[in-house]
Amino acid sequence: MDTTAFQAIPQFSVESQILISILKDGNPGDIKTDEELTKACQRDTSTGGKGQGALVTAIRYCERQGIIWQRQRKAGHILCLNGAEILNVADSAKRHIKKTSTRTLRKLAAFKSDGMTDADRARHIQSVATFGTLAQFAGQKQLTNITEPKQIPGPS
Repeated sequence: MDTTAFQAIPQFSVESQILISILKDGNPGDIKTDEELTKACQRDTSTGGKGQGALVTAIRYCERQGIIWQRQRKAGHILCLNGAEILNVADSAKRHIKKTSTRTLRKLAAFKSDGMTDADRARHIQSVATFGTLAQFAGQKQLTNITEPKQIPGPS
């Protein structure tokens, strides 16, 4: 068994600590294959493997340090993202938030206040306001309104 030096981080498992030591020095464009990571921590880090949890822990730790790694679907590796790729991840999350909040608003519209307590009615109003705001700001129209220059009429 190959011994690997790593920085001890008490709250994480040994496998996670080894993976953190490998991923923390990543630069945009770097690729780490499942074979490399599995060999380093002696656990299968591929999707569904026993080391997948340790890899996710290491990726999240690196995110908090400002280094963003993402698994590439069906490719058998993870990739350190650059600025444009991080923006693509944010756009994807925004679409998901818009879809989920709109669906939740439809469900809240079916709410019948008959026989509900005042606390439940207040929770309903708060939920509608929250999810309505999320749906509004996650939409593409909102981005267009913010980024397009406006023609402000001058004094006559």
